[in-house]
Amino acid sequence: MWRSGWLERDLIGDTSAHECATRLWLAAAARAAVRDRRLAALSLALAVGGVLSGLPLCWLAIPMMYLLRFALALLHGKTRRDALRDARSLPIELPPALSFSDEGAKRLIQRLERARWATESAAGAGPCSRAFALTGLLDGIPELERQVVVLAARAEYLGRFLDSSALTPLRTELVRLEHEREKEADPAVRAGLQRVITRCQEQLDTLQALTARKAAVLRTGEEILRTLEQVPARIVSLQLARVDSCDAGLPDALPRTDAIVEGFTALEQTIGPPDADASPQ
Repeated sequence: MWRSGWLERDLIGDTSAHECATRLWLAAAARAAVRDRRLAALSLALAVGGVLSGLPLCWLAIPMMYLLRFALALLHGKTRRDALRDARSLPIELPPALSFSDEGAKRLIQRLERARWATESAAGAGPCSRAFALTGLLDGIPELERQVVVLAARAEYLGRFLDSSALTPLRTELVRLEHEREKEADPAVRAGLQRVITRCQEQLDTLQALTARKAAVLRTGEEILRTLEQVPARIVSLQLARVDSCDAGLPDALPRTDAIVEGFTALEQTIGPPDADASPQ
């Protein structure tokens, strides 16, 4: 994971390694070549010329022209800038959770994957008409996902270091040094032990501060995830409210069902059972 370089970039807030900018760039260049009307007209002329003249070069020139047009679009600066801009507004490809060794960072990525899947399912299961569009409501989610990935990378960075710097042995060493200082009678030796104790205490304070920093990073990531995990339920609630607003006659359904049952009952009572005492004529 370290050799790939994406973790170091995530650590400083650069999640471009997970974006689809290259794919969008290639797709935009290919689209520009396919949609070029002048190139299509020239290709048609070459095809007609190839049929009439029987020269195979006319047919070979058509793919070469499209390839050249694709290369020109690919090298055009605006095409690349537009691809980068579009990639920044789209969801990133999430790093695999197994790439993280820290359990806290791994949980962040796993929850993020589940939240994304649930949001996509909730958004795709609703009605597709314009009245049920979610335009603008989900635009901020890709940026929040990027922030979670950055926080997971920082938790991984801190976790790897803290795993190799155990606090318990350091605390034990500090207690032993303080005990030796109390028993030492020589002032010079006591002063030397005090300097060692000071350095040990500084190291312990630094490790404790890093541990607290990692906990704060994980709490921030969990807070963002809690918001993202609410989105699917809010989508369904919103769409259901929209559906209910379209059913103006739905509250009158139960009275109508009662009226139908009462109508059958009244008709049955009107007809009544045959008179058992009546003798046949």
